[in-house]
Amino acid sequence: MKYMPTKVFFEHCRQTEKESALKDKLRENKLLEESAIVEDTRKAIFETVSEAKNKKTKFFDFSSSVKKSLLAESIYKLFDMGLGIHEQSVMSNAIKINLVNSFITENGADRLLSEFKYKSLLLSEISKTVTKYHKMIIESVDVSNEDSFKIDPLIKDDFFEELDMDNYKDVSIAIRTRVTDAVDEFIQSNIEDKQELKDAIQDAQNKILTAKTDEIKESFSQISKRKISKIRNGRKVNIFEAMVQALSKGVIQRDDLRESYTNNEKLDMDKIVESCKIMYTFLETVQTAKMVNIDEEYIENVLLDMSRD
Repeated sequence: MKYMPTKVFFEHCRQTEKESALKDKLRENKLLEESAIVEDTRKAIFETVSEAKNKKTKFFDFSSSVKKSLLAESIYKLFDMGLGIHEQSVMSNAIKINLVNSFITENGADRLLSEFKYKSLLLSEISKTVTKYHKMIIESVDVSNEDSFKIDPLIKDDFFEELDMDNYKDVSIAIRTRVTDAVDEFIQSNIEDKQELKDAIQDAQNKILTAKTDEIKESFSQISKRKISKIRNGRKVNIFEAMVQALSKGVIQRDDLRESYTNNEKLDMDKIVESCKIMYTFLETVQTAKMVNIDEEYIENVLLDMSRD
């Protein structure tokens, strides 16, 4: 074997080391490039999936809002027809819209539409109509284009035209009759109470004036107070009057109600009665149309919510 001089050997080693380092550097750069490609691919996939998910979410939200909107319009129509002629104001309209939307949110649009199918002819028709036009609206948009998520005015017009059914008129008349009876009973009872209070006070005053001693006067005064308290608190009230009492109590206790229902720091009874009429009509709407069962517990929760601080 031929001998390799030391100088040549070390030179060869240095050259080999350089070549090895260069290869390592090239290998490292290749790994970094491959890693970057993998990361870019991963990001691209994530962005694609995320974008698709966002589109799917937005489409789902649009679909849900359309269904809720169509159902709200259907219930609102019956509610408004049942209310009949009433004071039109920003406040009263806001109450009506909020009542309908809160009812649907609380019970769920899908659940209500599913239950409506089997509860009555009117509710079955509402479920059928809402489902039909929801499908038409969803099929009229481009799932991949958020800008197309709009309700075609022509479809909307057809929907309202189809809602104009005879069953609405029949049920709305029943609702209006029940509301009118409840309000009339409230008014008549208050007229009678005022007259009884007037008579009781007058009778007490007459007896006190003719009493010969202070003890007898005090006795007549106590009897009068008990009689007046019995007139004010002893009579059984209907749901509508209970709502008026609850809202009046709520106005006294709650700052958020006081501004809307007071006039010169006094209870604005006209506004209170008007709002209670709207709320009572909605209760009669869902009850008469058999949308949900309005039991005693439901009524108690409504009254508690109106009066609590």
